[in-house]
Amino acid sequence: MKKQIILLLIMLLPMAASAADAEADKTKIFEVNNPDKKLSPYTGMSREHWKQAAEYLLSTAFKYVDNIKDPFDLPKQEGKSYPRNEGDIPTARMEELCRTMFLAGPLLKENPDLTLNGIRVGDYYRYQIASFLDPKSPIYVPMKKGRGHGGQKLVELGGLAVSLLMAPDVFWHPLPKDTRDKLAAVFKTYAEGGTIDMNWRFFNQCLLSFLHREGYQVNQEYLQKLTQDNLNAYVGDGWYHDSPLFDYYSMWAFQMYGPLWAESYGKKYYPDEARQFMSNLADITKQYPYMFGRDGKLQMWGRSITYRMGAAVPLALTGLLQSSDIDYGWMRRICSGAILQFLQNPNFIAADGLPNLGFYDHFENCLQHYSCRGSVFWMSKLFLALYMPADNPFWTTRETEGAWTKMKKKSPYNVYSERTKILVSDHAALGMAEFRNVFTRNSGFYYGLENYNRLAYNSALPWQADGRHGEVAMSYVVEGPNGKWLQINSYKGAGLNADGLFCRTAEMENDKSVTIHMAEEVTANGVLRADTVKTNGPRNVRMGFYALPELDMPIVATETKVKGKKAITIDNGQYALTTVLAEGWDAIEVVRCHDLHPEADNSVVVNLKATADGQKLLKSQLIMKKSKRGKR
Repeated sequence: MKKQIILLLIMLLPMAASAADAEADKTKIFEVNNPDKKLSPYTGMSREHWKQAAEYLLSTAFKYVDNIKDPFDLPKQEGKSYPRNEGDIPTARMEELCRTMFLAGPLLKENPDLTLNGIRVGDYYRYQIASFLDPKSPIYVPMKKGRGHGGQKLVELGGLAVSLLMAPDVFWHPLPKDTRDKLAAVFKTYAEGGTIDMNWRFFNQCLLSFLHREGYQVNQEYLQKLTQDNLNAYVGDGWYHDSPLFDYYSMWAFQMYGPLWAESYGKKYYPDEARQFMSNLADITKQYPYMFGRDGKLQMWGRSITYRMGAAVPLALTGLLQSSDIDYGWMRRICSGAILQFLQNPNFIAADGLPNLGFYDHFENCLQHYSCRGSVFWMSKLFLALYMPADNPFWTTRETEGAWTKMKKKSPYNVYSERTKILVSDHAALGMAEFRNVFTRNSGFYYGLENYNRLAYNSALPWQADGRHGEVAMSYVVEGPNGKWLQINSYKGAGLNADGLFCRTAEMENDKSVTIHMAEEVTANGVLRADTVKTNGPRNVRMGFYALPELDMPIVATETKVKGKKAITIDNGQYALTTVLAEGWDAIEVVRCHDLHPEADNSVVVNLKATADGQKLLKSQLIMKKSKRGKR
């Protein structure tokens, strides 16, 4: 007999805001006015709506500008982001300027008189770019000295170079020649300086290319090397290797900079390399579109996830290929869905009127120290698609749901890349996209964390952070000798075998004596797991599947049985997730969590617990369904 346990997750703050707050919240959410359901039956979004969305985002920053001489000075959110001292402030302001240009450029190309908050936008950016030369300016950019790289200033100048390549008549040519020459001299010290052997190479490459196109002498040998090194990072199936792993930097860096460089410079000066970048872009349709949900939602994955829908930009840029082999209706459906995923989320815009640092709301667990408030505007890379004219097939093709319409509901639709060891599994009955990947111990500081070490990532169920007391979602933790719960630090030996099992071996943070040999069979609505834990003594082990956020109603937990095995289902009114204790586990429990989930203050996850001593086989199952509970 089922025993129902109602989890009354009592909050310190009331769940419902006042009527006035609710009305204020409505003004934060982007609305698709006069949706074009003939062209875009799923999102209603046409190219004009994209322009409106771009202006909506840009206007959030211009609320903090009083006059043309007033540099962006966006308020810092509490936490690890910078600026952390006065010395950081000029770089943060520069970041805010250069990243918002991804929105301003396409808009100004079509509307040179664009005005926001009483400020003529084109005049504002031109004035601020010229201010790089003024030592008294808050955004002064000095000549770079020495052979090292230019740090965050190089990053932002690289982004600026993209806007200058794409819209020189907006941002560059109107400046006086003397100003242009002085700026070029400054830019050259960064362009010909050092870099970091990863996606940073593009910052130097784009700066050098812009300067050369404008008639300035540059180190062509260095430009050639940077270009070839970036091409050499390509491994196939649409993926570049960002030294040392695969993540969204393959997409919002390599698969964005490469094609735009090819279009604006490479086709004329480096035609062979330009063709290769475009060929690599064409490969992106092999796997990457399947990583988005049927509704276009993208996965919360990897560092810099606060860049959000910027991850969809290469799908939009496939319009540059104008290929009859590409389903542009599906590409735009994904991209528009990704825009709405965030712009229509009520927590996306903070109380100060700016996008939060996080995924939806402000979420410290997914952030890195190199981000400032302006960092979020790298999501605007998706709007670089607006440089493509209105008659491009990306804009004119009717929206479709692509491969989703051909998927069977009784089995997962798997797309595997042997080159990257990434397995994408689409669940047709749920509209969810899910994937499993691998990263290694030498991947660096950012990678042994939840951004990379989850057992799987899901477009509908974003990852929850691990808690200090062993709370864990979609991962394993092992208790260390000092009582600290250790996370997975790397995967190795990953691959999809002939039996359809995704296999890999996990190693734990700062403890090579514990390994977990994993075998996963993805099902139509979940996964079957058979994992062998190996230790050199008794160790407490915990594992959890996805956590659910508490949204519109209390979460219900139900104890039940699945094929005679003990199980618990948690249901938040949107999804019902069942965890089955199949074999080897000692206990199963419902864990209430606070401040660990990106969608809500409170969440619930089911954890399995065991003590392993030597070697122990642990079997479990996850069953995912849509909730049948009514909304209150």
